[in-house]
Amino acid sequence: MLIQINEPHHERLDPEQINILVWNMQKGTRDGWEHDYQLLSEGKDILLLQEVLLDENMGDVLDEHDDYSYHVAASFRDSWENHIVSGVATASIARPVASSYLRSFYREPVIATPKMAIVAEYSLTGTDRTLLTANIHAINFVSKEKHQHMLSELEHLLSGHDGPVILAGDFNTWTGEKTRSLKQMVQRLGLSEVSFSEDERTRMFGNALDWVFVKALSVEFSLVHGSINGSDHKPMEVAFSLSD
Repeated sequence: MLIQINEPHHERLDPEQINILVWNMQKGTRDGWEHDYQLLSEGKDILLLQEVLLDENMGDVLDEHDDYSYHVAASFRDSWENHIVSGVATASIARPVASSYLRSFYREPVIATPKMAIVAEYSLTGTDRTLLTANIHAINFVSKEKHQHMLSELEHLLSGHDGPVILAGDFNTWTGEKTRSLKQMVQRLGLSEVSFSEDERTRMFGNALDWVFVKALSVEFSLVHGSINGSDHKPMEVAFSLSD
């Protein structure tokens, strides 16, 4: 299920500069997340967000943040909390020409909830090429094979796109095996990893959890906001331009 919040202000994105924010917001449970979010989202064209919770706290913030149109893919509705939606959200100043979601086949142990990804396609000014974005919160406490199953399903959705691609999110790659599996997938898709000069991404057992990968885009700027503490994940900011 996709839930839309707000109407977009534009029909196309400027291919000369596409600014994105990627952030797992930990359902807004930490003090200061709202201040951090308002600061980080300013001037961005696309927001790729994980652990979004449409409660009276975060839900109201997104609703009032009407510079962006949000599409939220619901992982589940919390029966203990008035069926509040939790999942991933992709937001943009532009209207997507297409959008879809992927729910993991396997579920997290104990809590039995799936994980989600959103794929959204955007028109670009001055070209017939479209930008495809994929925003994922990958399944976590499962085997490498179950983790890879979700990645394989997402790979299938991305493989047919002839144009620029941004793949980003919280991949939950906390083992070397899961990290290698992810990098093999992006290599098959012809994507390149975005690097950070000061790599302060959130890690578990020494392995980065959050990633940004691109195709047919030039990276103009990349930054991990290591000083931000509004979540247990550090936000990533990247600026792109369309490659020739």
